[in-house]
Amino acid sequence: MIDYPKEHELLIQRLKENPNDMEARADLLRCNCLWAEENIKENGPSWKNAALANEVLEYAPLLLEMRQMNIFDLVHTVCDRIKDTLFKHPRLTVKVLKLNRSALYYIENETGHELGITEDVQHEISKLETNIWYADRGEFDKIQNDGFLKQDPVEWTVRWEEVIDKAEEKVYYQLKEQPRGMGFCFSYWSALATVLATDYGIEWSSPHKMNPRVRFD
Repeated sequence: MIDYPKEHELLIQRLKENPNDMEARADLLRCNCLWAEENIKENGPSWKNAALANEVLEYAPLLLEMRQMNIFDLVHTVCDRIKDTLFKHPRLTVKVLKLNRSALYYIENETGHELGITEDVQHEISKLETNIWYADRGEFDKIQNDGFLKQDPVEWTVRWEEVIDKAEEKVYYQLKEQPRGMGFCFSYWSALATVLATDYGIEWSSPHKMNPRVRFD
């Protein structure tokens, strides 16, 4: 099994010594993607994933300038996958989607063919940016939920995105010894609501409170 933190440290050191090490840049993108996916397994430390995604945003653009099809494919694949590990970061997700869109544009220019997935990515960007626009103006009643479950509109605010990783890290260590079995979600939501309220002044309603008729295990 790959030790992703160790691999990540080695790659960052290589890039500090030589920022033009394109192989290290590409490997860092792969490492961050796989590490982020590992973090969301079995209620793992998913709060680390925003930093990993931000590194992808930092190191990918110079790779795209190489104008190589395999690099375009790599950036597209990494963005497409790491996006799915970002559960509570709408603004960061938009940035990842826009990087993905850039890679897809390069692929279209290289092949001379339009890709249906590019339109799908643009549609997702538009949906997220619309909700963010409403949140920034305090028009929370206009925010559209994705799917049938309602979510607290506070999750679309800038303040939420600024503190959620710190809050989830605290909850992760608070509940570290608690079994991740049936009913764990209620303990997690309760602890997260308490931390958000007491440490960051955010009043948050859990999915259970937002969807009282839905049964959560």
